[in-house]
Amino acid sequence: MKIGILTFHTAKNIGAQLQAYALFYTLRKYNHDVEFVRYEPSYLSAPYSFLRNARIKNGIASYVKQCILHVFFDTKTWLKTIRHYKVFQNQYLRFSEKKYYKPNELLISKYDAIIVGSDQIWNPEITNGCVDEMYTLAFDSGRIRKISYAASFSISHITKGNTQVLIKRLQSFSYISVREKSLKSYLESFSNLHIDVVIDPTLLLSKEEWLNLMSQKRIIKKRYVLLYQARGNKKAIYDKAKDLADKIGVDVYDASGMNYRIKKNNVQYVNPIEFLNLVYYAEAVVTVSFHGTALSVILEKPFYSIRLNDGRDGRVEDLLNTVGLETQLKSIDEELGIPTIYYNEAKDVLCRLRLNSLSFLHKALNC
Repeated sequence: MKIGILTFHTAKNIGAQLQAYALFYTLRKYNHDVEFVRYEPSYLSAPYSFLRNARIKNGIASYVKQCILHVFFDTKTWLKTIRHYKVFQNQYLRFSEKKYYKPNELLISKYDAIIVGSDQIWNPEITNGCVDEMYTLAFDSGRIRKISYAASFSISHITKGNTQVLIKRLQSFSYISVREKSLKSYLESFSNLHIDVVIDPTLLLSKEEWLNLMSQKRIIKKRYVLLYQARGNKKAIYDKAKDLADKIGVDVYDASGMNYRIKKNNVQYVNPIEFLNLVYYAEAVVTVSFHGTALSVILEKPFYSIRLNDGRDGRVEDLLNTVGLETQLKSIDEELGIPTIYYNEAKDVLCRLRLNSLSFLHKALNC
């Protein structure tokens, strides 16, 4: 079957790239002809632009200062990041020759099915304040099978109007799945849609499959606590990781992103495969990120996820509650003890969830 995947493949973000790879790998494993649909909206690239942290709203003098600091201190990091993501995509992903801009263009494509997801493809906070027509396949076709896999958004950040638009477009989908139980309940309360809950694509791959991707050679030779955060007060979270590292007697390595304000032990321009290496060899992981949490679970690492109570913790809460590791979710004001996690139960649960999610994909593509 010829399958197109529509997801956030252009986001220069470790989680976005690894979830894209995982779904692609899984579908290819079952002998499907798979590629990513080249839809590349500007709202996905803007957060990773060179001068992303320089804002005119802070005043002209501040803006000029930030630009100068970026040019002198951030150029090397930014260029390495761009190169590393390009290398990763060229090596592990496959893209359509044609670039798409509007849903109706997909009508003449050769796809038998299009899968939208995973990631927060229905989150108006990311998709320019609206429900993006491409990620909801807003075209009429009886030929192309429409499927969502592990789509996600924050309930607290979507309006009733956007919800109604989303539900109307989902009526033409053959199969719908989301990543969180709360989203299933929310969407079904507004509609007669049948919605399945499946796991994030990164969780479809076993620990062994992820380890086969990476080099067994340690990137960082000495022992360390890995910090990875996608949002929140960077200093406050860094201090939490530093406190834990001090208790263990190791350093903190921060892989949270690229910025010219480089602390000691930043590892800022790793590609997604190198990030797996950093997680796997860490003494412990401290993260404010769904995929930072998911990879820690898959690779069976001691970890803590930090709850920020900003309306965006639901995805991590749902995952950890499901696999029985809710004790690893800590509020920003809680002290972090040295974590010890027994993964036997979580592995059994994850195995069952993986089988159920693979069953959904098989049914969606073959029934």
